Amino acid sequence: MAGKAVIVMGSERDLDFSREIAKYLKMLGVNYEFRVASAHKTPEKVLELVKEFEAEKVIYITVAGRSNALSGFIDGNSSNPLSLARLTPKPLAE
Repeated sequence: MAGKAVIVMGSERDLDFSREIAKYLKMLGVNYEFRVASAHKTPEKVLELVKEFEAEKVIYITVAGRSNALSGFIDGNSSNPLSLARLTPKPLAE
């Protein structure tokens, strides 16, 4: 049974960054899918997502901003592994 990656974004604004992750997964031959769910705004949706994939062989790749509540929320509710792809804010001035 082959595994896959579930790239979970806190919002649709994270899609461009997530597509970059997907490029590397594709090069490695790893199947993946994108999901959007916020630990802050839609925690029930996050729990539904975890329940949906709990019986499968998946790794979650969370794309999170500063608070990174999404990673901890998924990790605390799933037995599947998780990897964080943290978004770093752009500097206000250079």
